Amino acid sequence: MKALKQHLAAALAVILLLLPTAVQAADPAISDFAPASADPGATVTINGTNFGGLKSIRFGPSSSCYAQYSGVTATQAKAVVPVGNCSGQITLHNLVSGVDGYGTSSSSFTSSPPRIDSMSATSGQPPSVVSVTLTGVNLLGTASVCFGVSAIGHNCALFTSNGTTSVTAQIPTGARTGPIAVNTSIGTAYSPTFALPDDPKIPDEAWTRWAYVSAPTPPAGYTSATPWGVAVFDTRSPAGSAGVVEVQNLKLTCDVNGVATTLADSATSYLGGGLYERDPWFANAESDNLPMPLAQNTSTASWYFAPNTVSDRIWHFWAGRANFSTSASVSNCHVYGKMRATGRALVQLGWDWWSSSTSPDQGYGANNVQGAQSPWIFVSPNWQEITYP
Repeated sequence: MKALKQHLAAALAVILLLLPTAVQAADPAISDFAPASADPGATVTINGTNFGGLKSIRFGPSSSCYAQYSGVTATQAKAVVPVGNCSGQITLHNLVSGVDGYGTSSSSFTSSPPRIDSMSATSGQPPSVVSVTLTGVNLLGTASVCFGVSAIGHNCALFTSNGTTSVTAQIPTGARTGPIAVNTSIGTAYSPTFALPDDPKIPDEAWTRWAYVSAPTPPAGYTSATPWGVAVFDTRSPAGSAGVVEVQNLKLTCDVNGVATTLADSATSYLGGGLYERDPWFANAESDNLPMPLAQNTSTASWYFAPNTVSDRIWHFWAGRANFSTSASVSNCHVYGKMRATGRALVQLGWDWWSSSTSPDQGYGANNVQGAQSPWIFVSPNWQEITYP
């Protein structure tokens, strides 16, 4: 019996020796990598051990920063830096005999933040320069492009994103001299200074500095429009007489379904207005506005007002809002004004599109957008008739 037990024990030992043992995968280990910082698209060489069965390489903690890689050996791999905020430790994942292994670098990689390297123009304004193309790196998820980062108002532009390395922005009506800020999902990139020509006849604070058609047709779903004017006391001209503006007529004409139509006319509706903050231009317009004093001159059949009496405000006037159906085709619009500006006064005309004829002002872009604005109109002893465009 004892001999039998000994034989069985020996046989069991042999069987155990012949059975396959569990595979213990070796985790990848990173010894170093170079370069330590780079732009998206650059190649980083990663050195170490146990790179066999490599499944993925990730830069930093973000799941959006997995890299393409090539040239894998047991001790080296080459990875392409992904686009995005991909700074942090590098993590390797391998799979050997069905067992996952992970290795993380001891030091961190630094991915380039959003950056602008070049711009198609460094100065100008419409109509000679209409847009600027900015080229750089990591311009991922661009949310806005603003000209003159310290400006308040309409200094942010309509833009087209050309992938993650370029964005083209229209020069907005409120552009200011200064860097162009490209605001992305992972940070802000600033260009060198973009310079706009200075016109000594136009106040620095005015963001509507040149003629511009920004929305020639109404946005989808909008059913109303109104012509408007702005007037300011000219603080930059030599001291002299008071500034007076007289308005005989303010109207907006458009082709509606192919037919020339007067949409709004102060002669058949009314002329209203308000006094708005001048610096910053139209700041807090929904809440910070005052009634505008208007008087009638029956001998000239006009309304008149004197911007010098409240010189720190914009004198903003308008005709009644027009209505049209959502299915109407509205195009070829023109704002018309017959007026006289004398003394120290500046005037500009334009029109806005509104979501409806009765909606209250909820802020620019919320339920109203600008259609166009005319050049600034300077003083003259004579009546002027202005049509734009």
